[in-house]
Amino acid sequence: MRITCNLRETVARVQKLIKNDFNIVTIDQFKINVKAGNGGPGLARYNGVGGTGGNVYFVAKPSMAFIDIKKELNSKMRIRAQNGDSSSKTSLLGSNGKHE
Repeated sequence: MRITCNLRETVARVQKLIKNDFNIVTIDQFKINVKAGNGGPGLARYNGVGGTGGNVYFVAKPSMAFIDIKKELNSKMRIRAQNGDSSSKTSLLGSNGKHE
């Protein structure tokens, strides 16, 4: 009985300390939808070549807090690169997609 009361008091004190500490990680995983861009279609009649799709570069930053990832992505949790443009009669080489 006495040990249970001491344990409850200790837990309550620890919870008060943790409540004000922002370095404690409450969420330890995120699902992020990542998709690179598709290549653009070529114009076969004129041997046109479509542009390449954009690449996605996802680089970890050790100095970034885990909670700041969601803020950096504007809570979308989605990263998409731009698709390549198709070729045309006037431009046989389609432009490349923008990288993310």
